[in-house]
Formats: sequence, structure tokens, C-alpha cells
Amino acid sequence: MKVALLFLLGILIGFLLSSLFNSLGLPNFSDLFEVIFGEPNTVSILIVSVLIIILFSLTVRGLIKQVKEGK
Repeated sequence: MKVALLFLLGILIGFLLSSLFNSLGLPNFSDLFEVIFGEPNTVSILIVSVLIIILFSLTVRGLIKQVKEGK
């Protein structure tokens, strides 16, 4: 239960930080990818999508391992 609460809290903080960065004029995650890969095109969208899927799957996999170890 604690892991799920921390996960949801992390998502909420991520949304809040994104809004805060936008209001302060600082680059956020999507702006960083746009600076790295330039204007969106098919290749850059594919690369960014694969990177996001990998990061998301590693995060979920780590959370599942933590939940199993906690039980």
C-alpha cells in the first residue's frame, strides 16, 4: 500500500513540477526532447516513444518487484 501511495504521489508531484517549470520558463521533459531531436518528425517521434516506453516499463517493473518483496 505504501508503494502505491508513493507512486501516486510521485505522479502528482511530476504534474505539479511540470506546471511550475512552465510558469518559470524552465524547460520540461518534452521541451528537452524537442531541443535534442529538433522539430517533430516520424523518426524523432519513434525514438522518443521507444525511450518513454522503456523508461515506463523499467519503472513499473521496479515497482512490481518492490511490491512482491514487501509481501
